[in-house]
Amino acid sequence: MAKTKPKATKVGTAKPGPRAAGRATAKQATATAPAKAAPAPKSKATRTPAAKPAKKVSKAAPRAAAVTRAKPTASGLAAKPAAAAKPAAAAKPAAGVDRKVSSRRKGPAPIDTLGPADLLARIVLFARSDEDLGDEVPRLIERLQQTADASLIPAMFGALDDDDPHGVLWSVFYLLEAFDDDYLVGLIAALPELTQRAPRWAETAVLRIVNTRGEPEDCTASFVALARRSRAPARKRTATMLARMGKSLAGLHATQRKLLAELSRAVIDA
Repeated sequence: MAKTKPKATKVGTAKPGPRAAGRATAKQATATAPAKAAPAPKSKATRTPAAKPAKKVSKAAPRAAAVTRAKPTASGLAAKPAAAAKPAAAAKPAAGVDRKVSSRRKGPAPIDTLGPADLLARIVLFARSDEDLGDEVPRLIERLQQTADASLIPAMFGALDDDDPHGVLWSVFYLLEAFDDDYLVGLIAALPELTQRAPRWAETAVLRIVNTRGEPEDCTASFVALARRSRAPARKRTATMLARMGKSLAGLHATQRKLLAELSRAVIDA
């Protein structure tokens, strides 16, 4: 009812013309036919402006209903975060699976199930260990001898380290030498990096080749021939390292120094 009154006022003020026209009509009716003056007010009462506000109120009612319909939409939007939270609960089994997998990985894998790279990695760990090695290292070395091939040569050179208190890496080095020409090719490729990272192993490898001169297993000629196949920068680098060893290494025999100089010249004079 509070909304109806101001609207009725607006309607009344908005139509002074019809009311004035009604009055003028009443005067004319009185002047011409006095008996018909009474029906004139009835027509005014019939055309009362109160009916029009009712229509406007009814028009406003759908708007209120539209607002009422919008509320469920807002509540529906508010409900979406709750639905999004469900995947978080579904993630719990995945965490449980991870825990199960991690529990299965406890402890080292059996030696018989390890590949060559894993065997080499475990041997390197023992080489750096300060604890008692036990009997696992011989079994690892034996298994590596059974499974390693020439593709593992770069990794084996990379495993050599001057810090080897237990002498474990000698077994790796002996296995390298067993690859014959593949070992020499690998040494020529690894020598620059090995000289910087593990210089004692680089010197040992070169001197063991030099010491085969005149022996049944002489491999100096093979070393020179394979080094000559390298590109000029690599040949020059190898020759320089051989010459430097012959001049700088302490405790060398004169024959060893002479042979190192000969190998250096033979490699560079390809």
